[in-house]
Amino acid sequence: MAVVQGHFISTLVSGTASIVGSKTVYPGDVARQTEQTIDNIERLIAPENFTRHGLPDAGATLKDIAKLRVYVKHQEDYQKCREVCERRLPRVPAIYLHADVCRPDLLVEIEAVAFSPFIL
Repeated sequence: MAVVQGHFISTLVSGTASIVGSKTVYPGDVARQTEQTIDNIERLIAPENFTRHGLPDAGATLKDIAKLRVYVKHQEDYQKCREVCERRLPRVPAIYLHADVCRPDLLVEIEAVAFSPFIL
């Protein structure tokens, strides 16, 4: 969901996972699932996606992400998941939670908030 507030857009990305089309990718590999999930978030917040939804001159990049909530299915996968998040999204505050995710073959799910400029 994106909310336009004057010259800024707040983009709230709900639980996103390692899904391409409708298929889970990289089952059993938390690092690759985390990479794919971040790639998916990047596509969701990209200017091209905003343009497709009627908001040209809007959109964000990974540098615009302000915070993350990361759900990790297995505690033993926490460190690998965190390493990917910290490498791809340095200095972004993140909360990591041990929790179930939406599909049995998914190991990680991420929520994000991005703030970016909006040109009127």
